[in-house]
Amino acid sequence: MFDLALAIAEELDKSYNDNGTVKGPLHGLPVSLKDQFHVKGYDTSMGYVGWVGTYEGDPNPAKVHKIDSQVVKELVSLGAVLYCKVNLSQQNLIRIIESAILDQSAPNSFGTCFGSPLHSKSWPRAAHLKGMAT
Repeated sequence: MFDLALAIAEELDKSYNDNGTVKGPLHGLPVSLKDQFHVKGYDTSMGYVGWVGTYEGDPNPAKVHKIDSQVVKELVSLGAVLYCKVNLSQQNLIRIIESAILDQSAPNSFGTCFGSPLHSKSWPRAAHLKGMAT
C-alpha cells in the first residue's frame, strides 16, 4: 500500500505542478485507515484471522479485494492519499493494539507505543509521560 501511496502522491504533485489545481480539499494528505475499511486490492480483517484472504469471511473471488468502503471512496475523491491500514483488535471490541494477524505496533523513538495508552506494554510509559506513575 505504501508504494501505491507514493505513486499516487507523485501523480498529485505532477497534476498540481502542471495545472496549478488541486484534486480536492484533502489534496495529498496522507491518511491511515483502521483495518475495518475495505480498500480494493488489500485484505480487511477486522482482527479476525478467518477474514484474511476473504471478503468478511466470504471467499467469493468476485468480492475479495474488489470493494472500496464508502469512506475510502470519499477520501480518495477529495484527494487524500491512503498509505497504510493500522492494526486493531478483533472486531475492534477492546482497546489494545495487538492482533492475531499483525502482532503489536512497534515503539517509536520516544519509547511510547502508537495507539491506545491502555495497551499492556505502552501503559507504563504513557502513565509516566502523563505524570501518573509513581
